[in-house]
Amino acid sequence: MSGSGSKKQMKEKIVQIYEAYFKGEDQSLTNPNFWDEFFLLKPKPNVLESELIKLNSEQLLALKDNINLLFSKCVSMLNNEHHIRVAHSLLSLIGLIRGIYTRPPSDVGCDILDILVGLTSADLQLQLLIENCCDILSGELPSIVKTLCLRLILTMCSASDNISSNALIEHLMLHSIFEPLFQILCSSEGRTEHGRDAVLVMTFLTSYKRTIGANPYVVKLSLLDDELALTGYARVITNVLDEFNQKYVQARQAEPQNSWLSSLTSMVGSMFVSDEAALRIDQFKTIDSFLLSLYQAVFVNRHFMGILAHSQADLIPEPPIVTITDT
Repeated sequence: MSGSGSKKQMKEKIVQIYEAYFKGEDQSLTNPNFWDEFFLLKPKPNVLESELIKLNSEQLLALKDNINLLFSKCVSMLNNEHHIRVAHSLLSLIGLIRGIYTRPPSDVGCDILDILVGLTSADLQLQLLIENCCDILSGELPSIVKTLCLRLILTMCSASDNISSNALIEHLMLHSIFEPLFQILCSSEGRTEHGRDAVLVMTFLTSYKRTIGANPYVVKLSLLDDELALTGYARVITNVLDEFNQKYVQARQAEPQNSWLSSLTSMVGSMFVSDEAALRIDQFKTIDSFLLSLYQAVFVNRHFMGILAHSQADLIPEPPIVTITDT
């Protein structure tokens, strides 16, 4: 047996299907159960993404129908009764979107959304996708499925470097997911498992063209007066910031205590050696989105500052009662 044949046999079945599919083969034409079987196989989003990236612009255009078909099959599988198929379709969509949007528009040769979904069916397919995501987030599904759903929405929101030119977010403006996101934030269990992703999604959505026109998420957030929802929103943000502050304090305490002369020398040296500064910047990048979330909520919602103050006050332990007795 040749070495190449041995390597081919060692590849997982899903990888072989990806390779064949993006060479123009459509196994569903000869196997009526192909898609049902396909979504039972554990997807590999990174492999799916890399297979799409490997295609040149001519190959990508030639495979547009195959890509559109895969996208539509993933969307239709989101309301399947088998949770494993739902999870696998979400993972497949993540890899598919990343693979298409990683390429610069000039390399695609036409509208990116046309390659991904097909312009004639984009409105319907994306509406179905968003409606299915709403059902997943508000339904009684396993936690991992909801996590993957939020990761898919985050992938859609961050698909383009320029958020204002992201056509996928435009469809999220037309079909709102505001209520399912805050339904998650109203639940203690939901906040613990999905709160950070939900807040990140809201941050993306409220940032979209907010200075150009009426952003429906900004409008809804500004009108929100549900104390439970706002408290949940505030607690997720403050928990992330508190966690960062605690890690920063611990890191500072772990540093060796030097003399003032050594500290001065280190400070002067850091002006010329930027490694430490770069590390600090990277640390701040991990929370900059939550700082933006905090700013947006305070700026947009007139109730949020009061809710934030009350939620923080609830977390401050009461001082011990000291009883003074005569001796």
